[in-house]
Amino acid sequence: MSKRQSLAEKAKARISAKQQLALEVLLVGGTDQQAADAARVSRTTVSHWRRQVPDFVEAARLARRDLLQRMSSRLHAATTYAVKALEELAKDPAAASTRGAAARVSAARSIIELSQKAYETDDLEVRLHEIEEQMKETRAHEATGRGWES
Repeated sequence: MSKRQSLAEKAKARISAKQQLALEVLLVGGTDQQAADAARVSRTTVSHWRRQVPDFVEAARLARRDLLQRMSSRLHAATTYAVKALEELAKDPAAASTRGAAARVSAARSIIELSQKAYETDDLEVRLHEIEEQMKETRAHEATGRGWES
């Protein structure tokens, strides 16, 4: 289990069973009303959770991050097949002129482009996390009154 997954699971464990049900619906694109129906609470309760309950907000953020991470991994894996399809079409002029070749090229290009964007997003997320950690460290030093000179 990765550190990120364990954080998501810890965050999910801090919310109620009803909140977990609502979160599952929201993660697949459900509305507040659909989440409320699943959790047997009012729509305003779900809206309140999403906006003002820190544990719910954190669990949702980490769950979305995990979902995007899994999607990114699948895109990266599909990139190998996309490149192979483009290579096959480039090597065989007859294959390039067959029906479906344009669709294969389009799909392959989309996979490669989305995979590259997902990689860039992952990279930015890592960099942002490093900056946030440095800021926490700086604040901790400033709070002790020692600064960096000590």
